[in-house]
Amino acid sequence: MIDHLDIKFRIFIVASPFCLGLTALAMDFHIASSQQYKEMVTALHRSPCLSYAITLWGEKSIRSRMLVIFMVAGAITFPISSIRRGLLDKEDYEQLPSPLKTKIVIASWLNTTGFTWLVINYFII
Repeated sequence: MIDHLDIKFRIFIVASPFCLGLTALAMDFHIASSQQYKEMVTALHRSPCLSYAITLWGEKSIRSRMLVIFMVAGAITFPISSIRRGLLDKEDYEQLPSPLKTKIVIASWLNTTGFTWLVINYFII
């Protein structure tokens, strides 16, 4: 279906979702391996989503910390719905540092966009 397109554009279409996903993964890795993880845990101490994620995955390794961040990112990306369903405490959300909140939300949307683009590419190619 994309055989008539220029080779550079085809490479761009195929490589872009991987670049988006790897960028988001690098952002999450940075959070998991830095002091920002402790800031997130401290700020969200009353939120059920954090305690559930830590109970499920633990927090000893970088891998488990990243899985905790992935689960918390869903609640932080849609805060109104998460607060209404009881996954996120309103005070905790307000206490979360704004740069960290922005970084988690951007990484979440990059992952979502990259995955969606990858699925679309599958059906186009």
